[in-house]
Amino acid sequence: MKDVDYFDWIDYFDTLIKKFARIKVKKILDIGCGTGIPTMLLRYRGYSLVGVDRSKEMLEVARSKAKGINNVRFVEGDFTSFKLEERFDAAVSVFDSLNNIIHEDQLLKTFKNVRRHLRQGGPFVFDMNTEYALKEYWGDGVKVFDRGKILSIWRTSFRPDKKISRLHITVFYRVGENTYTRMDEEHFERAYNNETIQEMLERSGFTEIHAFEHLSFSKPGSRTPRVVFVAI
Repeated sequence: MKDVDYFDWIDYFDTLIKKFARIKVKKILDIGCGTGIPTMLLRYRGYSLVGVDRSKEMLEVARSKAKGINNVRFVEGDFTSFKLEERFDAAVSVFDSLNNIIHEDQLLKTFKNVRRHLRQGGPFVFDMNTEYALKEYWGDGVKVFDRGKILSIWRTSFRPDKKISRLHITVFYRVGENTYTRMDEEHFERAYNNETIQEMLERSGFTEIHAFEHLSFSKPGSRTPRVVFVAI
């Protein structure tokens, strides 16, 4: 994730929150917070944050970043079923976390669950990879990244019939002069068309929905790789 410009990303999300919120935003819910970089950047902008993720290991890293910092906490939970005894002024989901949901009914449950945790007038801002992105960037191929102590091999494939991409990462981490530790992990992402996403958001109780090309206020097109949605 070294090449991801999280600062621009969060500046953009913060702009969308301020532009579309119908209420004063003080408390934000971060869905799929991972190791907490976007969560902490929003915290530094003065918001109170709760981050939710299902990965215990990622949450351990996130909590280490938040150690000693007030008004930010991390909760283990599934997108579709987590339950917090509080409501939020806004919700975000950053860096195509929701593409990891490969079944429509699970994505619908996620939207409904987020809506239940929002106050009336609070925006839900999230981004998703498009089919174009998964086909072009996650299509059949192999990439190698050499970061010095870390060498990673990325193998990708795309199934157009399912609109699902598979990413297999093999990581070699140097632990000695001629010794490496190997780790393998696998990720799947599914593309949803904008109309399907809008329909599911409406079924979840959101009544105003906007879609933009990432980092802009332009309408997404057929070659847009990433779309940002704002649902109120």
